Parts: sequence; structure tokens; C-alpha cells
Amino acid sequence: MKFEKKFDIEDEFLDLFETKDQKSVIEHETKVLMSKFLNEIESRTEEKKINRKKLASLIGTSVSYITQLFRGDKVINLETLAKFQEALDFTFEIRSGSNDYHRDIDEFYLLQSYKKHCTAHTDLWSYKNLEHSTSEIDYSNVPAEPGFEKTAV
Repeated sequence: MKFEKKFDIEDEFLDLFETKDQKSVIEHETKVLMSKFLNEIESRTEEKKINRKKLASLIGTSVSYITQLFRGDKVINLETLAKFQEALDFTFEIRSGSNDYHRDIDEFYLLQSYKKHCTAHTDLWSYKNLEHSTSEIDYSNVPAEPGFEKTAV
């Protein structure tokens, strides 16, 4: 990646999110799903103050395998997810939604990631998907998140 100007990275950044073919789409979706599961696992291990060595021991695997999962080098399987549930004493809740809902949730997680990196700044940042108008999206069937009230905007 070579840039002509110091901050001329927009094209390169956007290219990261472009899908090339169906195989790339499936690989991307696999990583997105896996990251959602692993984020929940990571939250639980932090709450319980369990390090990766202890986590590996609890599910009967190696620290190396745990590291490979969290790096995205290996794809997690359902049996391993079941072991995490058992070891950390929780149950994953699974919801389905339309592709619009899925896109909106992905954008929400992306914004949360941006917020973490922008907390030191006093500027207010706002992000909008320019490809889709929010007026086209029907939010009536989207459940409110725990602790939040669903209101019309």
C-alpha cells in the first residue's frame, strides 16, 4: 500500500469492505459471526478474570489454539462453542433477522469500535451509510436492546 499523500487512504479503506465474489462474502460472514461469539467469550473471561491459559485448560485445548481463534487464524466450530458455554457458565442467545437488520447490527458494532478509538477526542463524530436511506428500513420488528427503550425518531 503506497499513498501519495499522508492521509489519502480512503480508497484503500473502502477496498477492505468490498467483496469480490461469493467465496469472499462467505469468508467475511464467517469472520463476522466468529467475532461476535468471541467478543462474548472475551467479555465473560474478563468478568471472571480468566486468562487464556486457564480458558484453554477449562475447555481441554491448548493456549495456542485459543490464540489462533482470537487472531482469526482458525475458524471456531460448534463443539468448541458448546465447551465455552459450559466452561464459562452461560448460554449464547441467537436471533435472526432480515439482511437489512444484519447490516444495521454490523454497522452498530463498527460504530462501537470507532467510539473506542475516538474517546480521547472532544469532537462529535457521526457516521451514515450513504448507500441505504434509513427511511427505507422498517424497524418495527427489531427488538429493543436490554436496558434501552424503542422510540420513534
